[in-house]
Amino acid sequence: ALSRLPEAARVRDLADAAASAYAAPSAANVVAAPGTQILLPRIASLVSPGQALVRGPTYAEHQRAAAIAGHAVREVDDFEALAGADLAVVVNPNNPDGCIVERRKLLALAEKLRARGG
Repeated sequence: ALSRLPEAARVRDLADAAASAYAAPSAANVVAAPGTQILLPRIASLVSPGQALVRGPTYAEHQRAAAIAGHAVREVDDFEALAGADLAVVVNPNNPDGCIVERRKLLALAEKLRARGG
């Protein structure tokens, strides 16, 4: 059982191991945190405040995180609508319904957002 947070050296070891396991270019591409909830607002803040669309229904923390980052947030059930967002959130596989979006669709969405500066 874990009884304390890891020392800095252990976090670096974790990042090294994760980079290797997930084929990341380096440990610098890995972010270690005590849970995803702490990271969600930080991730949302990587995009300047604008319209955040969250594909739902999903875990409510994604909407809250985008709002904390200054976005106007709306839940949508239409995957194609996400292309009009400044920030698009897709949980994959989704919780609670287990829906899985194909990789090619996610990459196409990412390219549309990138072309618009998102």
